[in-house]
Amino acid sequence: MAQIKIYGLQKHLSRVKSDLSDTIHQCIVETLSFPKEKRFHRFITFEQEYMIFPENKSDNYTVIEIMMMEGRG
Repeated sequence: MAQIKIYGLQKHLSRVKSDLSDTIHQCIVETLSFPKEKRFHRFITFEQEYMIFPENKSDNYTVIEIMMMEGRG
C-alpha cells in the first residue's frame, strides 16, 4: 500500500493537481505493480506566507512524499 502527500503553494498546485496526480499514479502502477483503483493522494496546500523554501526555488516548488507499507493491498 502507498499513500502520497503532495505539498506546495495553493496557486501552483490548483493548476496542476489533476495532471500531477495522474502522472504519480501511473508511475506507482507501472513501477510497483499496484492496482489502478488503489489511488490515495492528498494535496496539502499553503498560501505563500505559510511555506518557506530555498531561495533558489520558484513558486512551483513542490514536495512529494510517498509512504509505503507492507500489508493490506
